Formats: sequence, structure tokens, C-alpha cells
Amino acid sequence: MSPSVDGSTAINDLESRLDLLYTYCQYELLLAHPEETRLSLYRGINRMDEHEILETLGRNRYRVLLNIFSSTR
Repeated sequence: MSPSVDGSTAINDLESRLDLLYTYCQYELLLAHPEETRLSLYRGINRMDEHEILETLGRNRYRVLLNIFSSTR
């Protein structure tokens, strides 16, 4: 990490990498279980106030909107 990179930039970079890993896991699960039409995946998040809550499911359980965009170069 360069000296000019602050903590929030490093966190955002890490979260982007975790989003990419999460997307890859979804892809691999689809390949491993093609007969399944739905798979439940759970992803922890930080800073709940920065997410759009779609539904409250219970104590500390929410359905949130994630803007995950993954592409290859």
C-alpha cells in the first residue's frame, strides 16, 4: 500500500475484492449444482447505514441491495 492511500481507500479496495470473490463463488455454485434454481448465500457487511435495506428479516437480519459489478479485462 502506498503512503498516499488512506484507510478508507484500502477498505474499499478490500471490499471490492471480496465482492469479486463472492461473485466467483456464485458462479462456481451454479456450475456445481445446475439443477438448483435457487441457492441461499450469506454475506456479511459493515456500515449498515450505507446500504439500502429492502426488507427486515429479523433481529440483525436484513435483505439489502448490493451493487456488485464484476467484469474481466
